[in-house]
Amino acid sequence: MTIEQVEEIFDDFGYTLLFQNIRYPLMLSGEVDDLDPDVLANFFEMYLFDTEDVFTFEEFMYHFLIFKKIYTNNNLPFVRGM
Repeated sequence: MTIEQVEEIFDDFGYTLLFQNIRYPLMLSGEVDDLDPDVLANFFEMYLFDTEDVFTFEEFMYHFLIFKKIYTNNNLPFVRGM
């Protein structure tokens, strides 16, 4: 995915400020380079973050990588918009 695609998904789910805070380390990590957009979208479908709390890149990646591992290893049939 391009960083613009990632930003669009963050924006779609109301996490614009979170994305702005973690954009640079997220780009450097390479975690979203070959990511299927559905994985990130389904992550936001399943998780709810309080955007008023301080949320670091490390905290985001902790939750996201756990979700990604479960999602990909179990071939879960999440569908965006459900």
